[in-house]
Amino acid sequence: MVTPPSTLLPLPTSNVPQVKETIAQYPFDDASADIILRTSDRIVFNVHKVILSYASGFFRDMFSLNQSALTCSQGSGSSQESPPVVDVAENGEILYEVLHWCYPLPHTEPKAPEKINMILDAAVKYDMAGVISSMFRPLRDLRETHTLQVFAIACRFGFEDLAGDAASVLRTRWEKECSGDKWDTPWGSTTAGGNYASEMAHIRAASYLRLVRFVRTGERTAFCEPADQEASPSGPYSIKYILHPDADLTIRSQLNDGFDFKVHRQIISFSSSTLKEKILSLQDAPDSDDSQRPPVLELPESSAIISTLLALCYPSDDQDAPYFDPSDIPALVVATQKYQLKRAIPFFKRHLQKHTAADPFKAYCIAVRCNWRDEARHAAIHIARLQVEERYHSMMESFDARHYYPLLKFCHEYRREVTNVASKSNPPTVSNGPGVPEARAWSSLDWMWKLVGSDIRDATWALSFYASYRSSLNYYNRDREDMLSRLNVLHSDISERLNKLVLEIPGDDELGQWRSSMKSPGTGKGKGKGRKGNGKGKMIAANPPP
Repeated sequence: MVTPPSTLLPLPTSNVPQVKETIAQYPFDDASADIILRTSDRIVFNVHKVILSYASGFFRDMFSLNQSALTCSQGSGSSQESPPVVDVAENGEILYEVLHWCYPLPHTEPKAPEKINMILDAAVKYDMAGVISSMFRPLRDLRETHTLQVFAIACRFGFEDLAGDAASVLRTRWEKECSGDKWDTPWGSTTAGGNYASEMAHIRAASYLRLVRFVRTGERTAFCEPADQEASPSGPYSIKYILHPDADLTIRSQLNDGFDFKVHRQIISFSSSTLKEKILSLQDAPDSDDSQRPPVLELPESSAIISTLLALCYPSDDQDAPYFDPSDIPALVVATQKYQLKRAIPFFKRHLQKHTAADPFKAYCIAVRCNWRDEARHAAIHIARLQVEERYHSMMESFDARHYYPLLKFCHEYRREVTNVASKSNPPTVSNGPGVPEARAWSSLDWMWKLVGSDIRDATWALSFYASYRSSLNYYNRDREDMLSRLNVLHSDISERLNKLVLEIPGDDELGQWRSSMKSPGTGKGKGKGRKGNGKGKMIAANPPP
């Protein structure tokens, strides 16, 4: 389903500073045109409704409306008979490329993946199926020179066969060039680190994971489509504080989903300055109902969201707070910020941390969506310790690769630091009797993961592990003291190193552009039909590390 462009706005007719406009090149300078499109950089395109109607489902629907709804304004410097003018968000270069493919004219195929991506964005936006399918061939021709970029665009716009071709190219190259995914491999040389480009930022995290697995193992799967999964139900919610007998305010959901919340004006007003203003506006409004009844304040959120927020307005501890599914935290945070409920955010963070150990990846996704960096790092540490960062999770289907990539990098660097310290340590040797070679007390690295997550002052597990490497349990106290001393040194060293690791989560407050540098070439052949995919917007630039 194509989302109508939010930027198609009627041109204001007055009080607007006049900016010089430029008429587009042929064939969009035709004086016989019956509609004018004006770009963000003030370039005017004289186009024909009949051609746009055949090429674009969006414009076909627009032109089918009553003409009075379409009337925007007259073109500048024209007579009153001039065609209506419609403003669009694209610049002149992109609109020229898109419209040119709509006209029956010779075409020059774009050679840069950035341009193809922008053309496809506009074509999906305006429901131009012919333009979308026309971009398949130039995109396919780039799979040998810009493989990762082709894979990213193919996933965004649903070119499944082309995504598979690009993945096959990457696997063939990786088999020749990769050095493996050992602990001492630099991140950029790992399968995950070496098969990512900035253009993949808004594909599904699941698509990126499937690419990594395919390059590593050759196990082929669909890259663009989500895996079959059962939707996880949210809730149940506990709806509290809705029937106070002395309530002097009713809060109701505009969605009419069945609940009236009987609450106290003063408590709600103290908790939220935004709701306080709304309550005061109710008091100023003329009475339209029985004055004995509490006034009704309607809010656009669901009753489930409202019940949780209202419960947090009343004095209570975490034990008495309403239950809600952690998956609903992002929606609750949005409502919390809207109504400025100061107490809610710390509560939501504590609630999320309680669920981190049980499902760290889900906690990581929620923390990232809320832009909670400390909570995201806490969840990432759990993921690294459990070594489950490449385990499929249903949330990956609605989670961007730009947030998954830094998690994989963090987990790799986390393990690398732990293993690096362990490999350079000088473990004690244990004699198992005359004529038996000495054995390393910690020849395995498994114990290091226990060390990272343990309190070194309680070393029962360490002594047990140490004893397991000996054929006899009759070890001397000096051996035990020596091991504990070494463990203390290692624990301090590892803690210092891990505290310096940064989880580079991109932020949502700053828009960025595609990087001009192209990383890897690719090959492959394949056939595929273009269709509208699930493009999710513009690239987001990473903020400085926290």
